[in-house]
Amino acid sequence: MNKKNIPYIIGIILLAVLIVIIWPKKSKAEKAFLEKHHLNGLSFEEMVEYLDNNIDEKTGFKAAINGKTLMLSDSNNQFTYELPKNKFYLSIAPYINDTHPCSNHNLVTCRGELVNKTISVLVTDTSGKVIVDDEYTSGDNGFFGIWLPKNMKGNISVTYQGKTASAAITTYADSNTCLTTLELK
Repeated sequence: MNKKNIPYIIGIILLAVLIVIIWPKKSKAEKAFLEKHHLNGLSFEEMVEYLDNNIDEKTGFKAAINGKTLMLSDSNNQFTYELPKNKFYLSIAPYINDTHPCSNHNLVTCRGELVNKTISVLVTDTSGKVIVDDEYTSGDNGFFGIWLPKNMKGNISVTYQGKTASAAITTYADSNTCLTTLELK
């Protein structure tokens, strides 16, 4: 072994020891946080779906999603998770009479008008390729979420009880994750 490499080897060993000492503390805190809020063991997509439909805002728990991250916090902890590679979450609340302005979806406090309603959704990219053609049921919060490919421009059209609304959408890191401007007519 070359004597010049000894400081590098010692540095690597010290770094490894430091990681072993520090890493479990964060992992334990994070695991406890996820268990406390019934999120432990869920995939990223399952976590977002659960949060969008099951958290009472009176608990003080906060969850917001943008084009890059999911941010979770309570009175004691805060954790940030990167969105899965090549995926974008768009939360949608079409309306007939009442809406609110929103750019990045708050999975706990955002509320839409059409609660527990089945809505037909068609999403196409700019070339006309169908990305989504399905029915979704809004949750108790009046929203439903869809996972789309990241870095796409397209159009969304929603239909409910014969009423339709359409809008242009994008799924870039700086794109809105909350769509509340679809007025059904």
